[in-house]
Amino acid sequence: MTTRGGGTPRRSAADPVWRGPGGRNRNVDIANNYDPKIDAARAAARAAARPTPEQAAILAAKRRHWDRISRRLRPIVLAEYGELCWLCQGAPGTTIDHVTPLSKGGAVDDLANLRPCCSNCNYRRGDMDADAFRSILRAERPKVRPSRNWFG
Repeated sequence: MTTRGGGTPRRSAADPVWRGPGGRNRNVDIANNYDPKIDAARAAARAAARPTPEQAAILAAKRRHWDRISRRLRPIVLAEYGELCWLCQGAPGTTIDHVTPLSKGGAVDDLANLRPCCSNCNYRRGDMDADAFRSILRAERPKVRPSRNWFG
């Protein structure tokens, strides 16, 4: 691959795979050998991960249902439990989280199962147990030692 005066990569006969402006292509090994089987396997994996039209319709209906419930219950949840994230207690609760995840049988619209949660904690937690997630949060926080011994 050769470059122009500004350092932009340019395709040449010696370099059969165009690597784009970043100069990288993950489907090329050290000797610049391109393997079409890798691209085919990646395409098959992406196609398998896509939901079928029936699954997509069911998911869309569930999202519309949850949006209606969320708009109705969000002010009630924030008034009942405060505005801070119930997991990290540091950020404002911008989303509503389920104490018992829906995938583990939690109720969708039960106020006892809903808490305010920051978007970071809500997305990172997934369907993990709240106590297990809090232990991960505690492990990530740096332990700060006092700069001097104030009591002795």
